[in-house]
Amino acid sequence: MQTDNTNVAGKIVVITGASSGLGEATARHLAERGAAVVLGARRAERLQALVEEITQQGGRASAIVTDVASAAQVQTLVDSAVDAYGRIDVILNNAGVMPHSPLERRKITTGAGCSFARAVAFAISQPEDVDINEILFRPTRQEL
Repeated sequence: MQTDNTNVAGKIVVITGASSGLGEATARHLAERGAAVVLGARRAERLQALVEEITQQGGRASAIVTDVASAAQVQTLVDSAVDAYGRIDVILNNAGVMPHSPLERRKITTGAGCSFARAVAFAISQPEDVDINEILFRPTRQEL
């Protein structure tokens, strides 16, 4: 079984919630491995800074300000990716919050964004006949 990241290079990956936390870490990780990333989030300045960082390091990245609560904005993000690259190989629906316990308990795992990024890269790197369509990752302490 293939376990390296060789299948990541050349993939077109759309990432929501890409301006911080897990999405930002995953965008960097995948771009470093040769994926083109199309980033969506609400904070334009942070998205633009990430695109500039990735492209200055030789990666391929673009960004569209996207609020995932708006179906029209999500459609624009998807359409932009297809217009720019001709296809989408992976969509990482990362935006949002999903607490597993009442907030006042502050029960969170402390996993780093790089752990999540490696899990996503592993899923993408599998052979074409392997389909991983969901990764469950416990809540982490990160900026919202």
